[in-house]
Amino acid sequence: MAPSLVRLTRDLDRWGSVFLEIARTKEIPAVEQILGGLVEWMGSDLLDGWLRLPIPLFEEVSNLSEELFRACQAYLAWIRQAARPISVEDRQPHEALIRNVLDQVHALTERAVGG
Repeated sequence: MAPSLVRLTRDLDRWGSVFLEIARTKEIPAVEQILGGLVEWMGSDLLDGWLRLPIPLFEEVSNLSEELFRACQAYLAWIRQAARPISVEDRQPHEALIRNVLDQVHALTERAVGG
């Protein structure tokens, strides 16, 4: 169980971190590609976890992936309509939502595998 959970939560952390980096530094098509990659991951690697994790634990990971997707999707929608240039301060509320999900991912890993 622990290796599967660690792999999934590590992947989720990576998707969120890459999304934040790309959203800060690249154009909208690159941000859309990262969001698309997260969706693809949710439809393949995450679903693979269903076979390897207890259902309650899988549901937690799945719920966190959905939260991450929604936070990233909302950030992308905001970026599309935001006036340019976008300030760091204006980005903070959107990035904080994503970081909050990533904090929950880290807490789940620590709780489930003991740190």
